[in-house]
Amino acid sequence: MGSRDGRSADTLVIWERSLGHVVDGQISVPLRFRVVPGVWPNIRLTDAEGTSSDISASSYELRLGCDPGAAGSLHVEVGGLRFSLRGRTVTADATQFVVPGSGALSVRLHIDGDRGELIINDHPPVSLRSRESRDVSAAAITANIADFRLRERPSPVGSISVGRGVDVRGAMLFGKRAPVSSIYRAAQAAADGPGALFYRSDRFSVFDDRVVDAGDDQPALVPDSRTIVSPIRVVEEFSWRDNTHGDMTRVVDRSELWRSRVEPGRFLGLSTSFRSINAAFELALETFQRNSGDEFALPGESGLWSAGYFQGSGLGFGVWKRDTSHVALRCGNLIDPEVARASLAYVVNSGFDNGSDGDSLPAVGIWDHVLATGDDSLARETWDRLSGTAAVLDGRFDESRGLVRASQSTSNDSFDEPEVGGFALSTVVYSMQSYEALSSMAALPGINDERGHGWGRRAEGMRRAIIDQYWNPAQGFFTSGPRGSESFALGQWETSGVEAALWGYLGDEADALTGMVLRRLRDVAMSEFGIVLFPHREQAHHFCGSVWYCWQAGIARAAARSGDAGLVHRLVAQHARTILRNKTFYEVTDAESGESWRWPGQLWHAAGFVSLMLFGVLGIQYDLTGMRFTPAVSKEFEGTRVERLRYRSAELDIEVRGHGTRCRVMLDGRRVDRVPPDIDGHHVVVLVMR
Repeated sequence: MGSRDGRSADTLVIWERSLGHVVDGQISVPLRFRVVPGVWPNIRLTDAEGTSSDISASSYELRLGCDPGAAGSLHVEVGGLRFSLRGRTVTADATQFVVPGSGALSVRLHIDGDRGELIINDHPPVSLRSRESRDVSAAAITANIADFRLRERPSPVGSISVGRGVDVRGAMLFGKRAPVSSIYRAAQAAADGPGALFYRSDRFSVFDDRVVDAGDDQPALVPDSRTIVSPIRVVEEFSWRDNTHGDMTRVVDRSELWRSRVEPGRFLGLSTSFRSINAAFELALETFQRNSGDEFALPGESGLWSAGYFQGSGLGFGVWKRDTSHVALRCGNLIDPEVARASLAYVVNSGFDNGSDGDSLPAVGIWDHVLATGDDSLARETWDRLSGTAAVLDGRFDESRGLVRASQSTSNDSFDEPEVGGFALSTVVYSMQSYEALSSMAALPGINDERGHGWGRRAEGMRRAIIDQYWNPAQGFFTSGPRGSESFALGQWETSGVEAALWGYLGDEADALTGMVLRRLRDVAMSEFGIVLFPHREQAHHFCGSVWYCWQAGIARAAARSGDAGLVHRLVAQHARTILRNKTFYEVTDAESGESWRWPGQLWHAAGFVSLMLFGVLGIQYDLTGMRFTPAVSKEFEGTRVERLRYRSAELDIEVRGHGTRCRVMLDGRRVDRVPPDIDGHHVVVLVMR
């Protein structure tokens, strides 16, 4: 259940299931069941197996709307609890009463173990007790357990028997968690915190060992850097909502306990003074690992980046052109280069592509891979297909504007944005950078494509046109549409567009404007929980009124270049709060409430958090001349260490000493201005802040 759909506000509800229609006079009420893959993008619900893979709950609530008429009959039997209707006469155990009036009845049955409570309309609650509550003998497999007794489980499936004359108007079953689970209670008792404060706002605080929202009696607990204990805070859905946006909130890991499954040595490691930040980073790495394994891979896509966990095991999101390229740019080429290579090679020819940006992104991601790894073989192997994207972009090039047409931002694949006049800023920037990347790759040995000179000229022309047409001096930021558009006239911000403009692709002229943009950001688009995607739009769905954390990486990069350590710190805290409370990377976070929903395990959000640390706190940048650092280190990040960062043929250990926004870079004890691109082997980089 998303934060915008107006359904149950009960914070203990963890899943909801529509019970469907009357079949042969019966409605099935499954208290335990399983989710299995259907035909993408659907899931199937099937019978329980009696294993930990079953979906169940600590307690339940059955809600039923019906009109029994004068003499219609209805009988409910769920979890050993029973009650009946005949007309408006209710029989529940030894209690019988008549519901006055006429018309539809609202029936609510609360089920908690072998006890229940029945509420019909405004009638006082009636207590029920299960008739199946009894002890049974365990199977005498061996002599030493022959006398064991245990409580018999109620039937995993109940029923609603609907007689003639009854009009059923909807039946829903809600699963609920315990107010405080034994796992959470144990973690709370063992906690030695909250410890040092990392960040505090009016709505939440991040401490060393916990995240506390205002008025929250169950903070997310972080016993150590590889463990998070936090209740389920979303409502899982098993069917698509009846709207135009393809909404459903899924849960893949249903435990309150997360323990890292990251393979030792597979990725870089991060160590700060705060367990909470370390755990959020570790969870991001695990998300990389799981999204490239078999668990969520669609057929033929094992070993490639799935965009997210989507419907669950066996039914991941698949490989997407846009997501793969953005993941690569946002750190994937540095931290997971082999999978990055395979995934980028795949999306040149395949992968889901449903936005304006699909042709603009692969070249940008592949050129970044060349810069990060020093390996240009991927560019050479994909060149014929890759260079063909230039012709596609040429077909959308508007000579009068000097821009590539794009009706949607790179953050949006759901609706056209008429306010941008056909030229959405973010996609235009990536189209410009695609020409630039193709030009750079064309000059590589083994390619030597003369068309590169023309692509370079087009990129430079677009760069000038973007700055001239999108920079709005009256607003102090790049608007989502160019001069002449409604967006420019009204001064409208769109976060992925501003991020693309600030990434560094537009050069020194745009960098000189960064400080002004970041100041305006706080007034125009910043919420308590992150940067709002489309702050000018009044619609309420998963794009509007929401925070998508992946689009904050470039803003953190820009903040580091401009020396805004406070903004980097705030962005890290906002994202860490959401990660730790949910123990995953949900696609959408509501900018007003801070609630997260829709799809878990979103890889580009995981990449976004890693990038906040690498590109924001450490200020990493790399090009053909090597790796440079422009750190933005708040006091809380003193002593931060990154181990085993792979850069080209080298493996770097990086240490931060002190805090601030200016530093000396020491490479193996020698002062340098950058790590050279031809470096190999293991090296130590120390950022001495001042």
